[in-house]
Amino acid sequence: MVDFGGWELPQQYTSIRDEHIAVRKAAGLFDISHMGRFKVTGEAGLAFLQSLLTNDLSRIGRGRAQYNLMCNDQGGILDDLVVYWGDDGFTVVVNAANRERDLEWMRSHAPSSVEIEDRTFELALIAFQGPRAQELLPAKGLDDLPYFGFRPGQVAGVSALVSRTGYTGEDGFEIFVSADLVGSRLRCASTATTWTTASIRTRRASVGPCASTKGSSSAATRWDGSSATGQREPWSG
Repeated sequence: MVDFGGWELPQQYTSIRDEHIAVRKAAGLFDISHMGRFKVTGEAGLAFLQSLLTNDLSRIGRGRAQYNLMCNDQGGILDDLVVYWGDDGFTVVVNAANRERDLEWMRSHAPSSVEIEDRTFELALIAFQGPRAQELLPAKGLDDLPYFGFRPGQVAGVSALVSRTGYTGEDGFEIFVSADLVGSRLRCASTATTWTTASIRTRRASVGPCASTKGSSSAATRWDGSSATGQREPWSG
């Protein structure tokens, strides 16, 4: 176990090679509950995020997500993140190492009509990634879920919000579910895999848990936020 942005995370469950092959050939299960989850609500929520982020949220709509960068006043990158546009506002998923800084930055720039709630400890976040993810995930109605789309659903009989961003570079799903339903509220991001792993193993698939510190290296994202120091602009790579 290692410290990862204030969370205890395993470096590997079996071996780096086996976990990599699982994600590329079948599917791997990641507990990514260490990532920050903010809820942005209010009439000016869209305008606020448009002023704060580099990508154009007007290009998507409700039920869709967008990869984005948040910059400081000098244009330096503070973090990379994903914004989910829901019926009741926006969910912003940020990197664990930057959660407190991001929350402070967003609240300091938000107008009075916008509320930003930190829901990191209320929601667990599980990712199931790989070319067989749709086949093996115990959920229905995934066929028409588009890339970077999301919707409420049932996973192994549990109500959840299911998205399809495939952050590893493979097809894959991210499952937002109440933390009470998957494990303790302790800051250990390996507890939440128990419920999901057991559900998937009933399909007799050759999948298993993967370390969150290894899985997304080929997705062409900044991955863990550690390089987002505020010193580098988006156009400089």
